[in-house]
Amino acid sequence: MVSEISGSSPTLVTALDGRSNTIRVGTGRPMTDPDPQLSVPGEVVTLTDLASRLQELTKSIENVPVVDAQRVDGYRRTVSDGSYQVQPEVVADKLISFENSLLTAAA
Repeated sequence: MVSEISGSSPTLVTALDGRSNTIRVGTGRPMTDPDPQLSVPGEVVTLTDLASRLQELTKSIENVPVVDAQRVDGYRRTVSDGSYQVQPEVVADKLISFENSLLTAAA
Protein backbone atom coordinates (compact mmCIF):
# COMPACT_ATOMS: atom_id res chain seq x y z
CA MET A 1 0.00 0.00 0.00
CA VAL A 2 1.68 3.17 -1.21
CA SER A 3 0.62 6.58 0.00
CA GLU A 4 2.83 8.74 -2.21
CA ILE A 5 4.98 8.40 -5.30
CA SER A 6 6.84 11.58 -6.15
CA GLY A 7 8.16 12.21 -9.65
CA SER A 8 10.92 14.51 -8.43
CA SER A 9 14.49 13.30 -8.05
CA PRO A 10 15.27 11.39 -5.89
CA THR A 11 12.06 9.41 -6.20
CA LEU A 12 10.71 8.53 -2.78
CA VAL A 13 8.08 5.88 -2.18
CA THR A 14 6.53 6.21 1.24
CA ALA A 15 4.54 3.28 2.58
CA LEU A 16 1.69 3.66 5.04
CA ASP A 17 3.50 1.68 7.73
CA GLY A 18 5.74 4.05 9.71
CA ARG A 19 8.35 1.36 10.35
CA SER A 20 10.49 1.37 7.24
CA ASN A 21 13.92 0.85 5.74
CA THR A 22 15.33 3.19 3.11
CA ILE A 23 17.71 1.71 0.54
CA ARG A 24 19.49 2.93 -2.56
CA VAL A 25 18.04 1.38 -5.71
CA GLY A 26 20.36 -1.15 -7.26
CA THR A 27 22.64 -1.45 -4.24
CA GLY A 28 20.37 -2.94 -1.59
CA ARG A 29 22.30 -0.85 0.94
CA PRO A 30 20.71 1.34 3.58
CA MET A 31 20.83 5.09 2.91
CA THR A 32 23.03 5.51 6.02
CA ASP A 33 25.68 3.32 4.35
CA PRO A 34 27.69 5.71 2.15
CA ASP A 35 28.64 4.49 -1.30
CA PRO A 36 31.69 6.33 -2.61
CA GLN A 37 30.97 5.17 -6.17
CA LEU A 38 27.66 7.05 -6.30
CA SER A 39 28.50 10.61 -7.31
CA VAL A 40 24.85 11.46 -8.05
CA PRO A 41 22.17 10.62 -5.50
CA GLY A 42 20.23 7.56 -6.66
CA GLU A 43 16.57 6.91 -6.36
CA VAL A 44 15.33 6.15 -2.88
CA VAL A 45 12.84 3.39 -2.08
CA THR A 46 11.27 3.05 1.35
CA LEU A 47 10.13 -0.47 2.24
CA THR A 48 7.80 -1.23 5.09
CA ASP A 49 8.92 -3.64 7.78
CA LEU A 50 6.45 -6.18 6.38
CA ALA A 51 7.90 -5.85 2.86
CA SER A 52 11.40 -6.35 4.23
CA ARG A 53 10.34 -9.47 6.09
CA LEU A 54 8.56 -10.83 3.00
CA GLN A 55 11.73 -10.26 0.98
CA GLU A 56 13.76 -12.19 3.59
CA LEU A 57 11.22 -15.04 3.61
CA THR A 58 11.29 -15.23 -0.17
CA LYS A 59 15.07 -15.57 -0.13
CA SER A 60 14.93 -18.21 2.61
CA ILE A 61 12.54 -20.50 0.70
CA GLU A 62 14.11 -20.17 -2.75
CA ASN A 63 15.98 -23.48 -2.41
CA VAL A 64 13.23 -25.47 -0.71
CA PRO A 65 11.98 -28.19 -3.06
CA VAL A 66 8.35 -27.89 -4.09
CA VAL A 67 7.85 -31.66 -4.07
CA ASP A 68 8.97 -34.15 -1.40
CA ALA A 69 10.70 -36.62 -3.72
CA GLN A 70 11.02 -39.33 -1.06
CA ARG A 71 7.31 -39.24 -0.31
CA VAL A 72 6.44 -39.38 -4.03
CA ASP A 73 8.82 -42.32 -4.54
CA GLY A 74 7.21 -44.14 -1.60
CA TYR A 75 3.74 -43.75 -3.09
CA ARG A 76 5.04 -44.71 -6.52
CA ARG A 77 6.47 -47.98 -5.10
CA THR A 78 3.30 -48.88 -3.19
CA VAL A 79 1.11 -48.23 -6.24
CA SER A 80 3.38 -50.21 -8.58
CA ASP A 81 3.66 -53.21 -6.25
CA GLY A 82 -0.08 -53.20 -5.52
CA SER A 83 0.18 -52.57 -1.79
CA TYR A 84 -1.44 -49.11 -1.85
CA GLN A 85 -4.86 -49.27 -0.22
CA VAL A 86 -7.52 -46.69 -1.04
CA GLN A 87 -9.68 -45.81 1.96
CA PRO A 88 -13.05 -44.78 0.48
CA GLU A 89 -14.28 -43.18 3.73
CA VAL A 90 -11.23 -40.92 3.93
CA VAL A 91 -11.58 -39.94 0.26
CA ALA A 92 -15.29 -39.18 0.73
CA ASP A 93 -14.64 -37.08 3.85
CA LYS A 94 -11.97 -35.05 2.07
CA LEU A 95 -14.24 -34.50 -0.96
CA ILE A 96 -17.03 -33.26 1.31
CA SER A 97 -14.60 -31.00 3.17
CA PHE A 98 -13.32 -29.60 -0.13
CA GLU A 99 -16.84 -28.94 -1.41
CA ASN A 100 -17.75 -27.20 1.86
CA SER A 101 -14.69 -24.98 1.62
CA LEU A 102 -15.72 -23.98 -1.92
CA LEU A 103 -19.23 -23.12 -0.73
CA THR A 104 -17.85 -21.10 2.18
CA ALA A 105 -15.43 -19.21 -0.07
CA ALA A 106 -18.19 -18.38 -2.57
CA ALA A 107 -20.48 -16.94 0.11
